[in-house]
Amino acid sequence: KAAYVKLLEDDTLSRSEIILIQDKINEIDTELTRLNMDKAVYDNEVDYATVSITYYNNGYSYAAPTYFEEYADYLLEFVKGVGSFILYSLPVFLLLFAIFASIFFPVRKKIVKRRQITK
Repeated sequence: KAAYVKLLEDDTLSRSEIILIQDKINEIDTELTRLNMDKAVYDNEVDYATVSITYYNNGYSYAAPTYFEEYADYLLEFVKGVGSFILYSLPVFLLLFAIFASIFFPVRKKIVKRRQITK
């Protein structure tokens, strides 16, 4: 509607254009009035409800954990995770160590023998 009103302020419009713009503004006003009436009807038909929630404790009390308790739980879980990682990856580490040892020690022995021969 504001755009049409702004167009009406333009002095270069012909009479037929002004009439068309005013008709469009009237249509918009009629539609707005109808929509506001529909909204009022719906507002009158709506029933609002209040919900009440009752919580029964059953004698149990729960205190929120303190920062130190949460941190202790975090550290415990971290240690469990590291332990699990080491436990499950231990066979792989042993295999890699066996491969490394089977290559490193014979090569080292050869290097030591060569050094003794050259001295």
